[in-house]
Amino acid sequence: MTPLDTKLLRPTISIVRELVKDKKTVLKIATSLFLFVGLLTSVVLVQQNQDIREHAQTGSVVTVGCQDNGITITSGEKKFYSPGERINLTIRGKEFNSSAPKLTNIVLWYAPANGNLRTTATSAENWKNTNITGSYNASTKSWTGTWVLPTEDGEYILAPNFIQSDNYACSSNPGYLCPDCHTGYQFDRSSAQRIPRETYSCKGCHKTFVVSRTASNPGGYDMKSYYNFSPGYNWVYKGYNFTESTPQEFYSYFSIEEKSSICGHTVLPLRFTKSNLYGHWGPKGHNRLAGVYNQRHLLTYFQSGERWSDRTLGLLFHKSYNFPSTSTNPISELGVYNPIDGLSLRHFSEDTNRNFQNNYFSPYLWGENGATEGYEYSQTNIAYVNSLTKLATLREKYPKLTDQQLFCKLDYEMSGNGAWRMAYLSDNLSNTDNYGGKVFNYGLYTGSLMRLRVYESWGGGSTREDLFMVPNLGIVRMDKKGGASQDTGRITNPDYIMSLVSYYIGGDLKINFTDLNSNPLPSNRVARGGSYKIKVKSKDRQGNFTVPYSGWLEVRRCITSSPSIECAPYDPANPTANGWAAFKWGRWVWLGEATETLSSSIAVGTRHAYYRPFINTAPGDYTGEVSISKTELPWGNETHLTIY
Repeated sequence: MTPLDTKLLRPTISIVRELVKDKKTVLKIATSLFLFVGLLTSVVLVQQNQDIREHAQTGSVVTVGCQDNGITITSGEKKFYSPGERINLTIRGKEFNSSAPKLTNIVLWYAPANGNLRTTATSAENWKNTNITGSYNASTKSWTGTWVLPTEDGEYILAPNFIQSDNYACSSNPGYLCPDCHTGYQFDRSSAQRIPRETYSCKGCHKTFVVSRTASNPGGYDMKSYYNFSPGYNWVYKGYNFTESTPQEFYSYFSIEEKSSICGHTVLPLRFTKSNLYGHWGPKGHNRLAGVYNQRHLLTYFQSGERWSDRTLGLLFHKSYNFPSTSTNPISELGVYNPIDGLSLRHFSEDTNRNFQNNYFSPYLWGENGATEGYEYSQTNIAYVNSLTKLATLREKYPKLTDQQLFCKLDYEMSGNGAWRMAYLSDNLSNTDNYGGKVFNYGLYTGSLMRLRVYESWGGGSTREDLFMVPNLGIVRMDKKGGASQDTGRITNPDYIMSLVSYYIGGDLKINFTDLNSNPLPSNRVARGGSYKIKVKSKDRQGNFTVPYSGWLEVRRCITSSPSIECAPYDPANPTANGWAAFKWGRWVWLGEATETLSSSIAVGTRHAYYRPFINTAPGDYTGEVSISKTELPWGNETHLTIY
C-alpha cells in the first residue's frame, strides 16, 4: 500500500483494537472490516485511476518553466521597434518541484506571430534563433542576452524553451491546441520520444514584438484620405474582362454602408455589386472563378478601440451573397447571403488565451498611415473559414451557444494560410492608356497618383491587384491578374481593368426633371399615367455639380394643391409630422438619371421634395450584424413636381 492507504486505515485499526476486547463482537468486526477494506480498496483504485487520467491530460515529466512575467526587456520596453533594432533581454526560469530534474538551459526562438507556429523548430520559414546571443546562469536560473530584431516589418513572437536535466523540455510555443497548451507544451529532446509531442501542457511564457518603420512616421501617405471611405459614399467603375476571346464589358459599384457591429467589433462595410458575372468582386474567368457572388467586406477603418493600431485599415470579415442573376438590374441588388460559400471568411482570432497576433497591424492589412514611396510590407494571412461550414461540429462542442454565438466563436486555429505583399508606388495616368484596344480612365482623372500593389498567394494560386488611388477621391482604377509577378511595374496582360466613371463623395445633390428626351419639363408638370426623368448630379472635388450620381435616393416630401402653396414646416425630430413623408425612393438612379412612370390613379397635386443619397444598412442574417450609425447627409435643392 501507499502512504495514503496506510493513513486512511489508521483510525480503523485503532477502533478495532478497542472493540476486540469484547470477544462476542469479533465476528461482526471481522465482517465489517472486510467490507470496509473492500470499500477502501475501491476508493484507492478510483483515486489511482483519477491520477492516471490527470497525468494523461497534463503530463508530469516537465517541472521547469517560466516565472510569472518571465520575459523582461532590460533596454526599455516599447510599443513598437525599428527594423534591426538591438534589444537586451532577461528570461527568468523556474523549477516547480525541488525534487524533480533541474533546469539546465534556456534557449530562445522567434517566429512571425501570424505564421504557422505548429511546425518544427528547424523550419527556415518559421521558428528561428538567429541574431540571438546570450548565456544561461544556473544559479539564478535565468538567461540574459541580446536580440537583433528582424529587418522586415511585422509582428514577431518570442518563445523560450526551458530544458531540464533529463532532456525533457517546456516549449513556450502557444500555437498548439492541447488542453492549457496556450502557455506551452512538453516535449522530449531525445530521439527516444518518450512522450507524444504537442499533448501535455507546461508553464512557459511568450511575448509579441512589433517591428515597424512607419509606426511613428508623421509623414508619408495618408491612406485614410486615399481610400476616402465614409457612409453613403459610392464609386462606379466601367471595365473590361479579358479572360475570354472577346473582351466582356461590365460595371462595378462600390458603396459604403452605415457602420455596423458584429461579434463586438465596429466595422465599416464596403459593398460590391456588379452588372454581370464578369465584374468585380470575384469576376468570371479570374482565377477560375464563376463570378456568381457579390461581397461585403467588413473593415476596421483607422479606428480606435481595437488591439491593433488606429493607423491601419484591415478586413475582418468577408460575406458572400449570391449574384442576383434573375434581376433586371443586378447592379442595384446585393443578393441573398451565402454563409457556406468558401469566400465567406474571417481574418482574425479572438482566442483570449492566444492574443499574440494583430497587436499593431490590423488583420488582412489594406493600408497603414505613414508609408512612403517604395515601402513594401508582407505578412501571412490566416483565413478562417466561416463558422457555418462546420456548424454541426460546433453545436456539439458548444451545445449551449446559439448559432450567432458560434459564428463569433473565433478560436485560434491554423488553417487557410496565405501571404500577401503590399508596395506603395507613385504613378501617372493618362487618357491614352489602353489594353486590347479599350481605352481606360475616361477623362475623370488623369495625372499623378499613388499605386498600391497587392500580391497575394495561397495554396491554390495567386493574384495581383494594382489600385490607382487619389487622395480625397478614392480608387480611380483597378488592374487585376491571376498568377502575376510581384515586381513593381504595372501588370501586363491583366485579366480585367476597370476605371472610375461616377462617384459620390459627400455634399448635397442637384436635382431637376426632364421629359423622356431629356428636354426641360414644362413647368415641371406631368399628367397621371405619364412619365418623366429625374436628373441627379453630385459634386466633384472642387465643389461643382459635374458628376452623374448613381445609387438609391432617400426623399422627404409633402403635397399641396399648387407650387405657390408652401408646406407646413418640416420637423427633423418628427419626419412624418405636418403632412411630410420620408422614404427610400423606388427608382435606382444610374449614371445621373432615372425614369419614373406614374400610376393613372396617383393623387394629383404638387410634390415639394428634397433628395439625398440613401445609405444601405446591414442586411439581417444569423450572424447578428446590426447597423449602429445614422449618418445625416445634406438634403439637395427643393424640387416641385405637379401631377394633374
